[in-house]
Amino acid sequence: MAILTIDLRSWRSDERLPALAAGLIDAVSKLTGEPRDQVVLIIHDGAGHHLVENNDHLAAVPDIRSDA
Repeated sequence: MAILTIDLRSWRSDERLPALAAGLIDAVSKLTGEPRDQVVLIIHDGAGHHLVENNDHLAAVPDIRSDA
């Protein structure tokens, strides 16, 4: 069994999150050889508090949104 844990900013839409999860599970399955149903994905979804990117504290940057 493969267990994948990611930290993700919470600005993804509800429609996009399942597609992202499916893509990550597919990639792990392909790269590890684990059957897709044996891959567990744990997503820690956060608003950006206590995250720093390029010397900017993300909670302090109002327009930092990623739709990727």
